[in-house]
Amino acid sequence: MSGLPSSRRTALRRHFCLGALALMSALTSARSVTITEAEHEGRAQFKVVTASATYFFDRAGGGFSRLIDRDGKDWISFRKEPLKEVPASAAAGFRGIPNSVFGKDNPDAGAGHPGFDQCESTLVGGDTIRTVSTSGRWTWSWRFTETNAVFTMEKAPAEVAWWFLYEGTIAGRWSPRTHYWGTDTGGPRHETTDSKRQLFEQWRWAYFGDDQSPRVLLMAQMEKDDLPDTLWFMGSTRAGLDAPDGMVVFGFGRGPGGKPQFRGAGQRFALGLVEGAVKDAAAHGQVAQTAKQWIQQAAKPSAARGPLRVHPTNPRFFTDGSANPDGSLRAVYLAGSHEWHSFQDHGHRLESGGEPPPVFDYGAFLNLLQTNGHNFTRLWRWELPKWTEGDTKTRQTEHSQPHPWRRAGPGLANDGKPKFDLTQFDVGYFERLRSRVRLAGERGIYVAVMLFECWGVQHVTNAWQYHPLAGPNNVNGIEADEDGDGWGLEVHTLRDTGMGRRTLALQEAYVRHVLGTLNDLDNVLYEIGNEGGKYSAAWQNHMVEFIHRSEAAMVKRHLAGITFHFSKSREQRGNNRMLFDSPADWVSPGNEPAAAGVNFSFNRNPSPEFQGKIVVADTDHLGWNVRRDHDWFWKQFCRGNHTWYLEWAYASPTEAVAARKGIGQTVAWSRKVNLAAMQPSTDAASTAYCLANPGREYLAYQPGRGSFTVDLRNSSATFSVAWFAPETEASQPGEAVRGGSVQSFTPPHDGPAVLHLKAKE
Repeated sequence: MSGLPSSRRTALRRHFCLGALALMSALTSARSVTITEAEHEGRAQFKVVTASATYFFDRAGGGFSRLIDRDGKDWISFRKEPLKEVPASAAAGFRGIPNSVFGKDNPDAGAGHPGFDQCESTLVGGDTIRTVSTSGRWTWSWRFTETNAVFTMEKAPAEVAWWFLYEGTIAGRWSPRTHYWGTDTGGPRHETTDSKRQLFEQWRWAYFGDDQSPRVLLMAQMEKDDLPDTLWFMGSTRAGLDAPDGMVVFGFGRGPGGKPQFRGAGQRFALGLVEGAVKDAAAHGQVAQTAKQWIQQAAKPSAARGPLRVHPTNPRFFTDGSANPDGSLRAVYLAGSHEWHSFQDHGHRLESGGEPPPVFDYGAFLNLLQTNGHNFTRLWRWELPKWTEGDTKTRQTEHSQPHPWRRAGPGLANDGKPKFDLTQFDVGYFERLRSRVRLAGERGIYVAVMLFECWGVQHVTNAWQYHPLAGPNNVNGIEADEDGDGWGLEVHTLRDTGMGRRTLALQEAYVRHVLGTLNDLDNVLYEIGNEGGKYSAAWQNHMVEFIHRSEAAMVKRHLAGITFHFSKSREQRGNNRMLFDSPADWVSPGNEPAAAGVNFSFNRNPSPEFQGKIVVADTDHLGWNVRRDHDWFWKQFCRGNHTWYLEWAYASPTEAVAARKGIGQTVAWSRKVNLAAMQPSTDAASTAYCLANPGREYLAYQPGRGSFTVDLRNSSATFSVAWFAPETEASQPGEAVRGGSVQSFTPPHDGPAVLHLKAKE
């Protein structure tokens, strides 16, 4: 491998800065929600405390029973008795949010409503509650922030309609004539409508307040629709508005005749208390800005769901457990960039010579991933505290920090710092690990955490001199270089010796601590080690199995992968068959002919045949510093491979622009098609690059120019046609075509093209 050009190394150094304030701000936000167990009306609850409100969530009901403001006023005020008597329950059991599932003959009726026993609710991570109906047909989640709670309907039977309701007490009381409200169509308004004069309009957002309250309750629908919404006030007696108690009834998707309007999954809503009364148009405008901010925030990638697992019916892809509108498991496609310095601070290939080493701007890197639509990255581990950089012109001495173990001494290691105590973990290392994984997850980005780094131990001449598991550098009497050759490759092997067993026990303790640190996070995958030669294969296989065994006793289970067994030594270089025969859940192969034959290689022409594992094609192992554009990523996608791009020229303003765009394009299109039902095909399109659900849906990539064909002989359906130009990112529809023959298509633009065909219902 050759070093980076000097101009790029200089530019790369300029891109490193502390960014500590931004990181601390993000961590403070991440810790602003606490969820504990509680009780209300004799029923088990989750109590969610945020800076703006306290929520009580009925675990078996699957909805909110209380929403308490800073003054102790309850904006829901659910009471168990009477539960369902008209109109008396307007003062008790009718109250709640979201009260979604309704219907006299519906066996799931009451799901989403406090007081009913139709659901099971669990904590996901530290800020999300996920609810599944006892029938298994419904799933929704609430994610809490400092300012609001966001509802997502994740699974819903297509044949059953539902709504999103707020039924409760504005500012903690029933006083219709002092209540007011407003929507995206105007406000504040003081109309009081009852059951005989229900108001039906279409709203994107609405707020509710009271003349004696210094705040309002804001609710917003994230996705725009043309369905009717409703508002009216329901008294607890036939006196209606003059009843002694009652509630407001506001419903997104509640139509005339009390008919639910929403069908299927995917809809999202947000609600929260907003400080400040709304007395005039100016105050209304301020609430409108808040509503717009919530909706805009929702347009950004949502937090990564999971943990991911291998899709049971299409094992080329992952699934997060959520459902497609037809109820089938959604397939998840991962693709993104990674960079050597994304976790530890170190000088690899920087020619910095700095001590302490440059600090990477992780926030800026996440911005780059998110801006380009990436949903996957690799969090690098670097095992060497000090080394001489052999792949740069000046061969500077470089450094790295932090490391998993405390440098507590006594005595000094070869790098002049206190020796490592391999029985004491460094708190800062694991806090950084957790925060970086979590911050990525909040942006919808999955992270493969690299547990070990083997390339440096193999190929850096003086690597072992400073390694923590070399005898002079720890206080525990560990010297993993048992043959004394000065390289220490044994550290990544299984050895049935006293020292080998002690070394493995320390490595397992470290891995177990990583698992415990990250187990509650949904966006985690594990990579055993980067580019360990074939000598490390049995050890890496053992570590995969160790992760599987360890997490079997934990709350969540995450997937573990192995990347290519690279070595500069041909004798030590592994092959892809070793990966596919391993216990890994996913693999990242090297550039050799795939098992399907010599006409295919993972770099230039990946095989369409399924090799038995999820494949992540990583440019790090397939020509790490070769220039790429959108073409490489589209070809990998259409052959069913997930992708990583090594940002080897991260600081360059032009080097990776096309590659980054291509990654984001494939991620976006993976969400537009029913990926779970699609397989790579070299026959469906004459271009040989096509994902196909025969007779139903096709996504074909034309890497060249000009017309091409798609074989539609197995369907008589009419297909919608859509074109996409990867070079310009322009989209346009085409004229619908009939199946029953091989159809020819001519792109409406010059250059590479993507064609999407979908059978009309």
